[in-house]
Amino acid sequence: MPARGMFPTVPLHEAVQICKVIAEKGSGKPMRRLDVFQELRRSPDSGPSRTLVTASASFGLTSGSYKADFLQLTDIGRRYAVLGDETALIDAVLQVDVFKRFFETYKNETLPSATAARSFFADSGVSADRTEACLESLLASGRDSGLVAEVSGTERVLSPEHAAERKGHGTPAVEIPKIQRDEKETVDIPPKKDSKLPPLNINLEIHLPADATPEVYDAIFSSMRKHLIDAG
Repeated sequence: MPARGMFPTVPLHEAVQICKVIAEKGSGKPMRRLDVFQELRRSPDSGPSRTLVTASASFGLTSGSYKADFLQLTDIGRRYAVLGDETALIDAVLQVDVFKRFFETYKNETLPSATAARSFFADSGVSADRTEACLESLLASGRDSGLVAEVSGTERVLSPEHAAERKGHGTPAVEIPKIQRDEKETVDIPPKKDSKLPPLNINLEIHLPADATPEVYDAIFSSMRKHLIDAG
C-alpha cells in the first residue's frame, strides 16, 4: 500500500518557487536551504516551507530534503528555471507516480468527473481521506503543465506530446544570445554598369525586437541584400 505522502500536496506552480530562486539568485548552483528561504522571505523550518521542499523534490525539480544544508536543481529543474523550457513542467508532473498513471489512463479523453477521479486514486492506493486533496493537486498541476487543457470548450487530458505542442516547445529550449535592441547597418550600393554616378553610401538604423529569433534577423538582412544590393 502506497504511503500517505505519495503525492505532493503543493501544486506545481508553487513548487517551482525553489528552483526559480536557485536559478536566479544562485546562478543555478547548489544553494543553502536557509538562503533559499531567506530569498523567499519564509521561515525555513515552518510546516509550509518543509512541505514546499518535499513537493519540489517529488516533482523532480530539486534534490535535497527539508533538513538538507543545500538544495540543488535536477536536470528537470535546470531545464525549466535556467533554460526556460516549459515542457520540463510536463516531465515534472509525470515524476509523481499516481499522477503519471492518471494521465496515462485518461490520455486523449475528456477529463473524468471528480467522483470517477477520486475512485481512481482510491484504487491506486490513496487513502479515502486523501483522494480529494490528491485530485486538487493533480488538477492544479495538470493545468500548470498543460496536461489538462480546454479544447473546444471542454477540459481534456492531453498526451505529453500534445501538451508540448500547445506550449510551442516541441523540443527543449536553447539559449539565444542577446542581441542589442538597436542595430546600425551600413550598406554600400555599387553603381550600375556604365553609370557615371559615384558609389552611394546609405546608413540604415534598424530597430530590432528584443525577443526576435535568429531566423528573424536572417530574414531582415536577407531582404536588405535582395532589395538594396542585388536589385541593382
